Amino acid sequence: MGVRRLALGAAAATMVAGGLAGAAVATPSAASAAGGWTRPAVLWSSPSDASAPVGLTQVVDSQGVVTAAWLVEAGTSSRVLASRLAKGRWSRPQAVASAATAVRDVSFEMVVGPKDDVVLALSVAGSAGMRISAARFAAGAWAAPVVLDDYPDPNAYDFPGVLGLSAIADRTGVSVLWQVHAKGATSAPIVARGLPSGASDWTAATVLDDQATGAFSLVRDGLATVRASWLHGPDVVSVQGSSTGWGARETIGASGAVGGPADWSYSYPLPGTQAAADVDGAALVTWTPSAATGTCSTTFAALRTSAGWAPALEVPALPTGGRCATEVSPFVGGGLAPTVVGIHSERWAGWLMSATTWSGSAWVPAAQVSGRPHAVGSSLLALQLVKDINAHAPRPDASWLTSSTLAGDGWTEPQRISDASWGWVQDYASAGGPKDSFVVIYSKLRPWKYNGVWSVTYANGTWSKAVLVAPRVRTAKGSYGAVLAAPVVSTDGTVTAAWIQGKTVIASTSR
Repeated sequence: MGVRRLALGAAAATMVAGGLAGAAVATPSAASAAGGWTRPAVLWSSPSDASAPVGLTQVVDSQGVVTAAWLVEAGTSSRVLASRLAKGRWSRPQAVASAATAVRDVSFEMVVGPKDDVVLALSVAGSAGMRISAARFAAGAWAAPVVLDDYPDPNAYDFPGVLGLSAIADRTGVSVLWQVHAKGATSAPIVARGLPSGASDWTAATVLDDQATGAFSLVRDGLATVRASWLHGPDVVSVQGSSTGWGARETIGASGAVGGPADWSYSYPLPGTQAAADVDGAALVTWTPSAATGTCSTTFAALRTSAGWAPALEVPALPTGGRCATEVSPFVGGGLAPTVVGIHSERWAGWLMSATTWSGSAWVPAAQVSGRPHAVGSSLLALQLVKDINAHAPRPDASWLTSSTLAGDGWTEPQRISDASWGWVQDYASAGGPKDSFVVIYSKLRPWKYNGVWSVTYANGTWSKAVLVAPRVRTAKGSYGAVLAAPVVSTDGTVTAAWIQGKTVIASTSR
């Protein structure tokens, strides 16, 4: 009896009866919201028999064309929809791929290739097993998804099963990497395929490691070099590659553990590395071995320069409010000294973090601060949603957004950067722009009256005044407000913000 494959629908087709009806697209007009943003455009509104959109993602190419994609579930199937903004107008949403499974079992990554083609890598898990595929937008249309790999036995793998699905571009083309974990296994192979620029076919699968004992990290530096790092038994390894091939593995340190957990489906967060790279080709990789119960884990870091990998060193303790760090993030480049940040989430206090910087000969710890880290050129910012835990609706200032800057071995006093109008800041998303600028989009909810979206920009060490991106709209009781996608910034500084409001996908562009 043959194995039933997951059915991926044809691309470049709008949704029709029996699936999802395509929504009319509002064209941004000359009339704008306050602050020079176009009138918000409705890209999609889910019909009554479909779920609210999820997973909204954006990319922008070198010509400023934006592609937005999201997931929608209706009945027993899920679809990836995409719309493109070109010459001031959003296209009608198209179905890039479909699958007979729930949205929770679908994930995707988008990337822009060196010739402005867009590649959407997709993983789908269901009763027929798992499929890794990729769809490409080029020459004005989406091509049907190409199957990159199949895992047909649904009982053999942990679902959603894909520990890492990454799409990344370099000057040679686009690479897609993934990692699938078999039930009960103590390792998970890392596989890569490439689509070289100008090619119509993907390269053959390359198994980078069939015994990887941790999730991989993937970065690209300013020299357009792609580098992957991961745990391999007692070692931490790294490999350089491109869409046309991969080099030999290099050992950059000791992982601090032999083998992997007995069952990764019960191991969270997954063991693995975190990596960053800069425009000059330097790379910084961190990893944190498991610690004995009741103690904080020690983080290690390895730095790569033009001279090669320096010996891995232990990073000073990263206390966060007396708690162990639950996340570790490296930063390097743009004039910023190599920096490692430890983060811990407190239920009421938000994010607590501490940082250590590389002096050139040793790691120098910095003071603790509240917030999440964001690198902007040579500056490291800590953005924090401050919450008044004693506030009761409809009280103003129940939550607001602040920023601190790492200066020397300490942090500046937090500065409020959100507007002072009545409402609660619910969420924010950010992106770097040209000339070391940084834009933050945030949503604000006044329970249960309205929701609005604002923007604020950091440039030359100063925050701009917050401006309204989208007029405030009424919200239903119990509504969370806007769910933000990361904004994208074109080379001329134009910003495109996109968000989900209820069952509707909305976008606006700065002018």
